[in-house]
Amino acid sequence: MASTSAAASSASTTTTGTAPRDDELTAALAELKGIAQRDAALSPEVQLARLTNEATKHTSLLNPYEVLQLPFEASESDIKKTYRALSLLVHPDKHADNPQAHEAFEVVNKAYKSLTDPEQATKLKIIVSEAKLMAAEELKRRRKPPTAASAQQQHQILSSGVAILPGEADEVILDKMARAHATLLFVDLDRKRKEHDAREALNKKRARELELEMEESRKKLLLSKQAMDDSRDDRVASWRTFVETGKKSGKTSTGAAKSVSKGFGRGMRPPKLQPEARTEFSLRQQQASDQLHGGPTE
Repeated sequence: MASTSAAASSASTTTTGTAPRDDELTAALAELKGIAQRDAALSPEVQLARLTNEATKHTSLLNPYEVLQLPFEASESDIKKTYRALSLLVHPDKHADNPQAHEAFEVVNKAYKSLTDPEQATKLKIIVSEAKLMAAEELKRRRKPPTAASAQQQHQILSSGVAILPGEADEVILDKMARAHATLLFVDLDRKRKEHDAREALNKKRARELELEMEESRKKLLLSKQAMDDSRDDRVASWRTFVETGKKSGKTSTGAAKSVSKGFGRGMRPPKLQPEARTEFSLRQQQASDQLHGGPTE
């Protein structure tokens, strides 16, 4: 790096006859540093690690713009170019010995589909617009002098967690805040989606359990009906036997009843009772009673 700067200084001195200014050297070094960082970021190892990071799998990697490392204003052409470059960089065929390659490739594919599918792209634009509004509101609040009221309002505003560096331009700050807010919105959407899926799974489970219960009830009803049908012949035969037996016993008892009540039918009178002959004892008893009362004696 030092030899490159020295060579650049020498060439500049030879060509123009004057030494380069410090600000020019600083800008040149910054540009070289940025190129080196971009080259390092484009290495397969770095991208595979980034796209399969467990710490960001459920945060920034939910944001397709962060996955493809694209600005919100990226055109369709930029999206396609970036996708092709990144997908080739982490393609599983080029990393057969790395189990993370397949996962990274799927993450890139999912992000690309989200950005190019018309329906999903419309939803993404809504999220980005909301994130930009949230960033502008947050920056506005943070620029105001702190007061008790503003501090209370600040707690009510979702913070992006972005640090504002001294001398940093508002455009840069707003972009960082908007990207952070967009990621938070994607995280919230993912949480709601999981809750919805859990409710749907629970409802399906309950519906299936109810269906099984109803099916079991139908089976029991069919078995009961089948048992009734199977025993119908036995029940009919048993009833016929009972009826025939009852008729035979009824004839015997009816004839006996008629023979017993034969003399007491309609138009018949019972025989008159004959007075019993008076015994000697009863005669003596009657005579004693007559003497006692002064009545006649025989």
